[in-house]
Amino acid sequence: MWTGSLKHTRGWYGYDLPAGRFCTPAEDVYYLGDRSQLEVVEGIACLNLPGWVCPVYHYGERLQPRSGCGEHRQILVLQSRSGQREGTMLVALACDHVIKFRTARDPVRVPACMGRGPVGGVLMQQGNPVWLLSADRLIHHIEQVARHVDDDRSARRLAG
Repeated sequence: MWTGSLKHTRGWYGYDLPAGRFCTPAEDVYYLGDRSQLEVVEGIACLNLPGWVCPVYHYGERLQPRSGCGEHRQILVLQSRSGQREGTMLVALACDHVIKFRTARDPVRVPACMGRGPVGGVLMQQGNPVWLLSADRLIHHIEQVARHVDDDRSARRLAG
């Protein structure tokens, strides 16, 4: 029987993406929805929340963002906590098998020399890696990568 204190634990949301098991700090999670709430607004897959229209992205095995839900059933809406941005930014991530868990472990951070990809660290849970995605890193990654992926697809389509 565990007799420790929850005082020193931190809440996380764990979920599955094609590239593996990921987690996000609980304080980054704004809302948990499902694909039945998905709408297409001006050709973009969105989750329409009261006062917000939030774009929905899913990640493939190579962690490249794509608009829409893909085959995923759940949508995790994340909010930026960065003090550098005006207002709150939201992004919705399509995923599966969402659970909430607590742990006293701190994630091992990704070294700065590895760049600004979406993964910010790793937590080991029961001997398996759970990759850390924070809302701020995810938003930054989508802003930087999604338009290049879309531009590349458009260029290939035009080239025939």
